Amino acid sequence: MERELVEDIVIVGAGIAGLTTSLGLHRLGISSLVLESSDSLRVTGFALSIWQNAWKALDAVGVGDILRHQHLQLNGIVTTSLVTGQQTAAIPFRATGNQKDIEIRCVKRKSLLEALVNELPRGTIRYSSKVVGIEESGFYKILHLADGTSIKTKVLIGCDGVNSMVAKWLGFKKASFTGRYAIRGCAEVDNSHRLEPNFMQYFGKGFRAGVIPCDEEAVYWFFTWTPTSQEKELEENPAKLKQYVLKKLENMPSDVRQYIEKTEEDAFLLAPLRYRNPWEVMMGNVSRGNVCVGGDAFHPMTPDLGQGGCCALEDGVVLARCLAEAFSKENEEEEEEEEEQKKIEESLKKYAKERRWRSINVTATAYVVGSIQQAESNVVSFLRDKILASFLAIQLFKMSATYTRTRNPLHTRFHQYAIRTRISQNLSWLTSPNSYLHLTTIFSSSMFESTCIETKIKKQRRNQDKKREPEPLSMVENIVIVGAGIAGLATSLALHRLGVRSLVLEYSDSLRVTGFGLTTWTNAWKALDALGVGDILRNQHLQLQRNVTTSLSMGQQTSNLSLIGTGKHGDGEVRCVRRQLMIEALGNELPSGTIRFSSKVVAIQESGFFKIVHLADGTTIKTKVLVGCDGINSVVAKWLGFKEASFTGRYVIRGDIKLTNKHGLQPNFMHFFGEGFRSGVLPCDDKTVYWFFTWTPTTEEKELVNNPAKMKRLVLNKFEKMPSDIRCFIEKTETEDILTSPLRYRHQWELVLGNISKGNVCVVGDAFHPMAPDLGQGGCCSLEDGIVLGRYLAQAFCKKGESEEQYKEIEASLRKYAKERRWRSIDISVTSYVLGLLLQGDLKLVAHVRDKVLPHFLAELLLKKSDFDCGKLNNSD
Repeated sequence: MERELVEDIVIVGAGIAGLTTSLGLHRLGISSLVLESSDSLRVTGFALSIWQNAWKALDAVGVGDILRHQHLQLNGIVTTSLVTGQQTAAIPFRATGNQKDIEIRCVKRKSLLEALVNELPRGTIRYSSKVVGIEESGFYKILHLADGTSIKTKVLIGCDGVNSMVAKWLGFKKASFTGRYAIRGCAEVDNSHRLEPNFMQYFGKGFRAGVIPCDEEAVYWFFTWTPTSQEKELEENPAKLKQYVLKKLENMPSDVRQYIEKTEEDAFLLAPLRYRNPWEVMMGNVSRGNVCVGGDAFHPMTPDLGQGGCCALEDGVVLARCLAEAFSKENEEEEEEEEEQKKIEESLKKYAKERRWRSINVTATAYVVGSIQQAESNVVSFLRDKILASFLAIQLFKMSATYTRTRNPLHTRFHQYAIRTRISQNLSWLTSPNSYLHLTTIFSSSMFESTCIETKIKKQRRNQDKKREPEPLSMVENIVIVGAGIAGLATSLALHRLGVRSLVLEYSDSLRVTGFGLTTWTNAWKALDALGVGDILRNQHLQLQRNVTTSLSMGQQTSNLSLIGTGKHGDGEVRCVRRQLMIEALGNELPSGTIRFSSKVVAIQESGFFKIVHLADGTTIKTKVLVGCDGINSVVAKWLGFKEASFTGRYVIRGDIKLTNKHGLQPNFMHFFGEGFRSGVLPCDDKTVYWFFTWTPTTEEKELVNNPAKMKRLVLNKFEKMPSDIRCFIEKTETEDILTSPLRYRHQWELVLGNISKGNVCVVGDAFHPMAPDLGQGGCCSLEDGIVLGRYLAQAFCKKGESEEQYKEIEASLRKYAKERRWRSIDISVTSYVLGLLLQGDLKLVAHVRDKVLPHFLAELLLKKSDFDCGKLNNSD
């Protein structure tokens, strides 16, 4: 069994942003849980420049003085061109503009993280906690971890870096690659390095470098450039990489260059430089509901202003301030869950609004400055060295000063438990004279103490040292299909008929047979015959002879069309098939063990040429192909970038009745139309009758959708003019055999532009093309999908080759499937939607046209769209 924890606030990532946010909340008396994927603090990166805006934030959370005592204060920035050998700018770090103090130090990343962590209560950070899935649950979010643990939280904060899962959940794309790389290193010397405490910056043709002392014995350096194809190969060879840097810096003064020479090969790191496009930051969801992002998950940026970590510190302070307002004590008392969630949502919107434009400004400026500083062009290099050197250096000051000029102090209060802490004078970022709780403040020479009213802890953190659960299962498969519905089982059976094995994951503990009946048209029988189950189902269901349309408004029949006529692809065949029997017919033909029940997919992860599927029970499955047949709320479709299916505004009520004796109905599809509704009654076999009713409910009727008895009464009231020998079957239907659901569809432009397949992942059935039921083609198209996909995938798996070659074959086969199915799906989906509007129109003019002009045309349209053959199963093409 998976473990479940419950938390108020969960922060994903124990980096600078995550720890600052957690410490900011802690200073305000609010507990949080920080999830870190690694088994200890990640201290890669060696060091970072901490500018004056960041020192304001560090003082706010009470660790500024700790770090000041460990690092040198820099005196100025000195810029040198290694092309001309001349100094191009020298700017002291003295007061400029309205700023009284300029404070800049190069801080070791490890020291910064440890300073933040040491101020947090024990147990705040949960290590080895990799988030693999995020799920919505009412007002909460449920996080699924790789070890099988699930955590339910009121607030989710993504501080999980440039490859953030939370940012992806919010809709952000992967950060863009600049084309540039950075090499960072740190040299530790036994004695004092004796360098002047300056930021020494160097430019050459196509590169930028810097050397900065951290303390008396540590020197941090960096080198950024745009590598050629040959230079990229050096990534795997640290010794050659170091030699390459030294060669580029051969004109650097030897007393500075020596520290790069002395750097051990395991003490420098190569990384690509990524950033988020400003328009993504402008238009994207920095927050949505009770979820938000901070730090590199929000605004990854190039290091050319040295503001990445500084802005992450700013984020943490602002976010803590805003969240504290939502969790203040006076909000806790007698507050409904929904009201609390609204306050949380508003607080995150406030955070997003405050941080969005600051982040856009810094990110865009850093990118432009980096492009100029690292230019290879002779013209740009000349301008940089002769004209722009001072201007570019001043941008470093400007960006670090901008934020501290206009920030208002934090308006919040301390609560939950008494805290007594020492923090520096800049705690005004966290408290203000307008705080909700009166603070008794006692000043000393360099710090003050705040004593707050003690309150009870809302709840204690659950004990996380329970008995250790068994290690989660890990599996490897060629093809994984998510969802054991019509599409999933048809795809799996198609592959099985072609000699290719697959694993089908079904989240429920048995086959799902909701939906009662579905109209199975000619095109679907072609697919069922290809799968070898057509005759099984024919023997269980009546063949429908005619489509009979009646207007209940007029009280007369408007159309009577044969369903057996011959089309382009043979004789027409229509039957109303019980969904349970179709699912069982498909499932019974599969080898034992093909379907794995109780297997809910919570996350999808890339791993080279494979995908790793994470299940809610902690199991991981590595697969060469992932096929999403997981319905209208598909996890796989979401991973591919599809949005949630759109609501048509209409609902459908479905029901069926099983009689002990024969029903005596003619084997016809009986269609009925009224003011604002459409209905149908179809016999499945001699003793079973399926019926449906679609309409656009009023506000009052929407409140009844979860009450089957009232829904039944609504239908009967609408059907008062229906012939009594047909209406009686609806009257006799038991309430447990009635199901109401909203009708959803995917916009045609999403089907045109969306990723039906991407790499080795694709979608099928309702995960691909949810549609209105007005053509009765939803299940039919799912069967078509399964045949086409099975055929193409089998071709890919017939060809042997290395992993990369097979991946390319798989990718090409899924592209062929997507190409073949895209326009067929668009045609059916759009026609269904438009047809539904016409058939269900309650305007008198629309109803008149439908009843007098269109009946025969609409009935023929049903036959026309079903006159289609998706082809046989073969892999010899």
